[in-house]
Amino acid sequence: VLARKDRLSYTLSLDVLGDYYIILYFAGILSLSPCFSVTINGKVKQSDYTVTSSEATTLYFTQKRISKLNITFGKIKFNPQVNALEVYEILQIPPEASSTTVSALKVIEQFTGQDLGWQDDPCTPLPWNHIGCEGSSVTSLFLSQINLRSISPTFGDLLDLKTLDLHNTSLTGAVQNVGSLQHLQQLNLSFNQLKSFGSELENLINLEVLDLQNNSLQG
Repeated sequence: VLARKDRLSYTLSLDVLGDYYIILYFAGILSLSPCFSVTINGKVKQSDYTVTSSEATTLYFTQKRISKLNITFGKIKFNPQVNALEVYEILQIPPEASSTTVSALKVIEQFTGQDLGWQDDPCTPLPWNHIGCEGSSVTSLFLSQINLRSISPTFGDLLDLKTLDLHNTSLTGAVQNVGSLQHLQQLNLSFNQLKSFGSELENLINLEVLDLQNNSLQG
């Protein structure tokens, strides 16, 4: 766009308050070499930018904590011009879950004998089915009414778990393979055929809620 006046201005309403990345494209398609200022939201970013004939150039800017954007080109020599502009919101991408966590969950999925639809990262962009996350950490696992029969050793690799719900999963024998879950606060093992605690529960120092109703506990 070649301005017909001394100034060329664009005002954009942005979707959300945030940080934005701005790209301005220029191409010297005329025999003239216009020189102009570039002002963004009232602040001069380039005081005398020149677009040279037969050359293509690009300017890059970052604007933080804005919800509106005004870009103004002011004439210094010949009318200002711009060929294209792009504006991108800068998003913080959370880190991925650890490889140990992902591997453990994949083994658990195989152990269930079902396709739980667990693909890619368990927490981003959305948590997998049956899973709750805090950031990139898997903190909840809900596998009720899935025929597990036992708690496989890989459950012990989910070290960030705070909630584990395995009620009505046909568990038998002793409670096992949960002793390493030091952050566990809620454990639901109700409606199974468990017969003993074993020594696992003694290690769950942060456990607040334990549901063992409707089992075959002895002693």
